[in-house]
Amino acid sequence: MILSIWYYNHDWRGGIGSTFSYENLQLNVLFDVRKGGLLYSNTHATGIEGGSLEGTTRARNETVVGDGVVQNDDGTYSENTEEAAYVTWLRTYYDRPNVESNSFDATYVKLRELSLRYNFTPDWLTRAGVQNVGVSVTGRNLFLWTDVPHVDPETTISGGDGQIPGFEVQQIPSTRSFGMNVQLDF
Repeated sequence: MILSIWYYNHDWRGGIGSTFSYENLQLNVLFDVRKGGLLYSNTHATGIEGGSLEGTTRARNETVVGDGVVQNDDGTYSENTEEAAYVTWLRTYYDRPNVESNSFDATYVKLRELSLRYNFTPDWLTRAGVQNVGVSVTGRNLFLWTDVPHVDPETTISGGDGQIPGFEVQQIPSTRSFGMNVQLDF
């Protein structure tokens, strides 16, 4: 089933960065923002189905009355009052073909990069012609703020002819990276 309102493309995308300096220290910060779009998460669907996600065990031995309506014999509708085992309800509501219950707003904010640099020039290097030494540590993809559970919404899957945006299937967790840099200016 494909939703008629399905639209992966974002409403807008942007970033903001700044550099803060104090004496020999420099702090660089970069945020990326994506607003809008939809993402279907197969990780969410199969995690619920398998009972491995948070919340799937809270009422395992209880019954629930799901939201919604039921059709009456005369063709009208009334509020659902039928109880179902929690596990049965969970697996039915979040079943993989139920695209709507496994789709999320793909909006996110990421702390894309944070770096701290210290500049100095030791006397013994000045005599060797070095004007400045800069040592920095950098981290990338450090934090993610999103309503998409368990996955990074900046994701795609491989299709027969390429990438299919808006569909996530068992994504490998996003990685953070850290690095160190030494720069010599002559």
